Amino acid sequence: MIDEEYGVVDFGYVEEVSGGDTSIEAELLTMFLSQAEEIVAGLEEAKAARDGKTLAAVAHKAKSTVLSLGMQKAAEALVSLQQMGRNCAMEKKETLVEVDGLIKFCKLQLDKACDAVRERLQDGGIAGPSSE
Repeated sequence: MIDEEYGVVDFGYVEEVSGGDTSIEAELLTMFLSQAEEIVAGLEEAKAARDGKTLAAVAHKAKSTVLSLGMQKAAEALVSLQQMGRNCAMEKKETLVEVDGLIKFCKLQLDKACDAVRERLQDGGIAGPSSE
């Protein structure tokens, strides 16, 4: 079931992955929040440097992060970025425009997901992991 309000996070999938254990779910969600900004920054830095190899590597790593929350559309965009990076056509203007559009889409998806995750942690009765 995809979250109707945000349309990006599948919390049913998160519950399934965590085995219904809210502490594991909270840990997954908190980890996602910490990684979301890094993903966007890494993609944008790779694009600015026209570094296809780094773009592919960041997109590949980010794919597992978004899939951990059932974010299929973001994962598809990241697969496209990964393939573009591997093809190393970063010097072409058309490629840069397409890469920019995919990065903006990923950023929008991640922003919406972060909002949904924060709301779930705050209002859903799921406490984030305690700092020890």
